[in-house]
Amino acid sequence: MKYLPRMIAAILMTYGLAVTPQRVCAQEEGFESQHPPIAVVELFTSEGCADCPEADALLAQFDMDGRVMRRRIYPLAFHVDYWNRLGWTDRYSKPENTARQMEYTQALRVTRAYTPQMIVNGRAQFPGTDQERAKKEIELALSKPAAATVAMKLRMSNQGKTVTASYVVTDASTDAVLCVALVQRGVVSKVERGENAGRILKHEAMVRAFKTQSLLRGPAGRVTFHIPRGIDLSTASLVAFVQNPATMAILGATAEDLPKGE
Repeated sequence: MKYLPRMIAAILMTYGLAVTPQRVCAQEEGFESQHPPIAVVELFTSEGCADCPEADALLAQFDMDGRVMRRRIYPLAFHVDYWNRLGWTDRYSKPENTARQMEYTQALRVTRAYTPQMIVNGRAQFPGTDQERAKKEIELALSKPAAATVAMKLRMSNQGKTVTASYVVTDASTDAVLCVALVQRGVVSKVERGENAGRILKHEAMVRAFKTQSLLRGPAGRVTFHIPRGIDLSTASLVAFVQNPATMAILGATAEDLPKGE
């Protein structure tokens, strides 16, 4: 096992990802864990839900907290589509987002899917308007080391139309999956019908694209996204996290803003 840190360092260097000598030494000296704590905060929301704007605003606070205070908080807003038949079609909703929420419904043994629903690290779920519970779960998640680590480096190509993430995952089992979300901040939408008719809503950390990749072929690889039309690159990021597909527990995460040039 004493050679494991050197192997990890070699993989990281291959993909152009940095690892500090101090970190390798710490692992060799037998520290309990070198995986930084993380809090992945998923919100299942909809523009057609009257309670969701309050939850959206709470998620925006966590996004600001993570970015300004440099805390490892990674918010993700998934817009579901089952509200679309009730008066307003949320143009950012996707059936894949609904399917992801249904996976949580089964894994966490929730009676039914609902909005707004907030989930921290794939383990704790509660109403997305419950500010006290949300803060408690985030602080709990940040109080202990993660089980795995994700390192990621981004490269733009095709005149800024595509972004490729090179990643390396450490200490995750081969049955885990790597999830990567392309998120956008500062999205403004005017709702004309439904429960939020007449309101102007602002969305932060909204998931615009989402991919899942198996780790069976190894801990390192690449994921490429085509940037949706109309996205200002300065408002977009990639969030990558490792997840147990059976329990939905999130084991480690990282995020990077999109480069502004190729």
